Amino acid sequence: MRTVRQLVGFCKPLINYVLGYAALARLIEPAVIVPVVEEDPDDDAVLACAVAAQAEAIVSGDSRLLDLKEYEKIPVVTAAQLVAQIAP
Repeated sequence: MRTVRQLVGFCKPLINYVLGYAALARLIEPAVIVPVVEEDPDDDAVLACAVAAQAEAIVSGDSRLLDLKEYEKIPVVTAAQLVAQIAP
């Protein structure tokens, strides 16, 4: 069984990793949009947040979002597609 000290030591790098990403994030209020993906309202929430954040891209593995190709001039791409676009 691990001690508390061992667990804290194990978690510290993970906590620092998460906090690093949190420092890059900003809280936004989703835009009000007309429903687009009626089969999955959660997908509409992603679109609403992307619009409100003035996102440069929506990165997703969700087939319904990817089928859109773009929303409000924001491209919808897979992670691999984005890496291919930005890699030298």
